[in-house]
Amino acid sequence: NTTAMVEDTYIRLGFILDGITTLTPYLNGTAGTAITVSSIPLIPLTPSFVCQTNGTNDPIMSVDWVKVCQLR
Repeated sequence: NTTAMVEDTYIRLGFILDGITTLTPYLNGTAGTAITVSSIPLIPLTPSFVCQTNGTNDPIMSVDWVKVCQLR
């Protein structure tokens, strides 16, 4: 799923992984549709951010902070 972002607007993205098979995305604190994943990697993952443009704007994105936590 993709969402067009409005210029100069802060957003909060989040994901909750139940540790088994369900991943729930969040946009600005609102849960999206949970998806079922076939397998969850057991190795550390690297966050990646992509900034695309329609050719008329500079592809610049600022990330203020990143938080990763594991609840037990």
